[in-house]
Amino acid sequence: MLLSLLIFPLLALAILAWQRLKQLHEDDSTWAALASKTPWHDESFDETMVAGLPVAARRFFLFAIRPGTPLRTVVEVKSTAKISIGHRPPAEVTTYQILAAPHGSLSRYYSKNSLALFSGNSLVYEGRACLRFWCWKMFPFGSSGASVTVLFERMGIDAALWAPAGLLPRNGVIWQEISDTAARATMTSGELTQSIEIMVQPTGQLEWVRGPGPDATIAVPSGFRLFDGYQLPTNVKFQNVPEAIVPLSSRTDAIRFVGPWIGASHA
Repeated sequence: MLLSLLIFPLLALAILAWQRLKQLHEDDSTWAALASKTPWHDESFDETMVAGLPVAARRFFLFAIRPGTPLRTVVEVKSTAKISIGHRPPAEVTTYQILAAPHGSLSRYYSKNSLALFSGNSLVYEGRACLRFWCWKMFPFGSSGASVTVLFERMGIDAALWAPAGLLPRNGVIWQEISDTAARATMTSGELTQSIEIMVQPTGQLEWVRGPGPDATIAVPSGFRLFDGYQLPTNVKFQNVPEAIVPLSSRTDAIRFVGPWIGASHA
């Protein structure tokens, strides 16, 4: 009798463990696929690459990328962030993100509170999107079939913050003038098309970046520092964040630019 009572809980745990291992494998494969999107050749930034862009876009790139800097479109970012899952109070997490605009993005979240241990991820890649969380790294909760469009927009916002080389026209991004201090960038990946808007100071420093529409997410960066030739923010606050999208704020701990390697794309 006791054995039969234990079989079902053990079987349920085994199924959960198998599903979790499968998801971890999928995440690792996606991370590697995004890393492979870095160009196989090493090319450096030159002012002529942005000569024909709207004034605000040109200022943005000239501030964000120093002339002669190797162009890195794939970036790994480690940060400390505050996220909100559903209607729960914001929690502090360590975030590991890989950005490969306009192809996709994957973020992994790990809670810093040992009493409320949870992890999660958000993904947009090849027309797929998901937002998932686990308690004690195994029990799913707060998962969401997040909108591909919304997560693709968020990837564009993150690229403007930490991976500006991915938004250069050479990557198929189309820039349109809004004013002398604002511009719109339109990205395409497969059947997905999404726009983001930036506003810059006279120096070209990013004032904010947002999605389209009056209720769009707005990212307000600060604390700009030089990372291997890229001038990027170390603090970002996000406003009008949809319930399914995280984080609410972010503090950059480390940035790594993925350079050419044997498995890199020849695109």
